[in-house]
Amino acid sequence: MSIERLQTKHTLGAGIVEPITKEKVNEIIDAVNISRAYNGYTAILNQSSTNAPVDTVLQNTLGGDIVYTYDGVGQYTGTLANAFPAGRTTIDIPITQYGEGLSYGFNDESSFWIAIGYLADAPTDVAIVGLTGIGFAWANGALFDKKIEIRVYEA
Repeated sequence: MSIERLQTKHTLGAGIVEPITKEKVNEIIDAVNISRAYNGYTAILNQSSTNAPVDTVLQNTLGGDIVYTYDGVGQYTGTLANAFPAGRTTIDIPITQYGEGLSYGFNDESSFWIAIGYLADAPTDVAIVGLTGIGFAWANGALFDKKIEIRVYEA
């Protein structure tokens, strides 16, 4: 990361003003980047029909590209060989719609799963959630502009 042009000055003390050089800014930026205790992946996922999810990557410092597959209605797998060490990896996919159901976790150190769907009125849907007449169904197309964030922390 670099700064090409900088016109800011800072005060050293006793009224002494010194310009902030781009070298100093780059030194600070590098120090911040080095001190980050994790590698990460942030993306926006979209999926339709029986296609695998497509990711729009916002940041990826995992060292490779995650490959997504379609496993069944509302069920998907993300894979990147040896990228998700046990006990040091977190995944976050927020629920963003009323009635949305979302589940996810790790299969092993190389893959994770996602399952998503919606509450439904008919009790004949995939699973009953404990309320009479209310069911839940996994659904294709429910991964729509869905943010995913994975962090792999240093040992």
